[in-house]
Amino acid sequence: MMTDVETKSPEVESLKAEATVMATKTVILPEVKLGDHGSAVRLLQRILIANCFLNNSNYNATFDQATKQAVKNYQADYGLTVDGIVGAQTWFQLTSNIYGHCLPVS
Repeated sequence: MMTDVETKSPEVESLKAEATVMATKTVILPEVKLGDHGSAVRLLQRILIANCFLNNSNYNATFDQATKQAVKNYQADYGLTVDGIVGAQTWFQLTSNIYGHCLPVS
């Protein structure tokens, strides 16, 4: 599990802002799972990378096996249902806890 120490780098602040904008739009972040791809998966991967759950080399906007395992590890660490699917509860936790310990994320 991540520590409560926050990093105040411009990259982290930018990622937090992007996550907040996407999370607070009238459109809810979509459920994403194995085989999905696109901007929501890209955001998911950036958050997982920033929080040390996914390697930067896995940033590809495709919800693949590496992303699924990273999601399951995140869910386990944060006491969520461990199913490898990013639904409303996982999105809420992800967008509420962006630390940036493993930057850079491009």
